[in-house]
Amino acid sequence: MALVEAMLRGLPVVSTTAGAIPSTVPPDTGMLVEPGNPELLADALSALLAGEAGQVRRDTIGAAARRHALSLPSWVQAARVFEAAILELTPDES
Repeated sequence: MALVEAMLRGLPVVSTTAGAIPSTVPPDTGMLVEPGNPELLADALSALLAGEAGQVRRDTIGAAARRHALSLPSWVQAARVFEAAILELTPDES
């Protein structure tokens, strides 16, 4: 949830390739590195922080991140889908 919230605010994501993160963060919305590799993490951060080129990269990735996040269901929509799924699994006691 934190990564999607960051993307919604137009922030480029720097994270790991572990778990569901690659499914949550499309390639153009962030920079993902393998877990346990501090050199790759440092490289990704440096690429986003290095002067004018870093600013351009942050702006480009951040804009893509925001577009992607805006295409996702809202929290209300997601809650309604979850509610419907739970109700479908709940036995009718009438």
